[in-house]
Amino acid sequence: MTLAAAGILGLGLGAGAQTVESTPTGTRISASSEAVITVKPDQAQISMAVVTQAATSQEAGTRNAQETEKLLTALKQALGTGGEYKTSGYWVNPQYSNSRDNNRVTQYVARNSVAVTIDDLKIVSRVIDAAIRAGANNISALRFSLKDEEASKTAALVQATSSARDKAAAMAKALGLRVRRVVSVADAEIPSVTPLMMEARMAMADTAAAQTPVEPGMIEVRSRVTVTVEAN
Repeated sequence: MTLAAAGILGLGLGAGAQTVESTPTGTRISASSEAVITVKPDQAQISMAVVTQAATSQEAGTRNAQETEKLLTALKQALGTGGEYKTSGYWVNPQYSNSRDNNRVTQYVARNSVAVTIDDLKIVSRVIDAAIRAGANNISALRFSLKDEEASKTAALVQATSSARDKAAAMAKALGLRVRRVVSVADAEIPSVTPLMMEARMAMADTAAAQTPVEPGMIEVRSRVTVTVEAN
């Protein structure tokens, strides 16, 4: 959606938020509008982990360390200069029997979580496939976002403000009034950027399997503004 289209969309939103109030100095008219623009994401975040199981906590931790080292090596090679990764969590927990003897530990589970940030969306599929081949057996989600949200937020804010102002002026004209001044402008607290989430499905595949398909789509950036003018 272009910025122009976003402005048109804003004109139809926020219905019911318009008010007209008489004051000693004139008539105050408030109008609200919401603008929505769509932009292409330029960054991706992936949450992945290596989960291992063993009879003892030490063995589970050792296996996990070995598998995680393979994963980090693969990520470094797959990412190159197109992103970065860091450890986001680590734990070792006992697993208990489901029988009457609930205090009996059956095994230990170790989990090492890694957060991956990718600045080059062309390599997202490559990174996912490399991680799976290297031993990542838990990929929870793939999130597309913007490196710099401010420019898009500003564009949406401008569209919403212009639309709300035009609506207030149109209401004043319909009442036979003329806008004298803008009294206030309020930006509503709403989630301004809606990142796209994609569940990353894992499949046990050999190295000859087709590359994991990934489609970034678009991101919605919203702004809702209320403009109050004084007319007479």
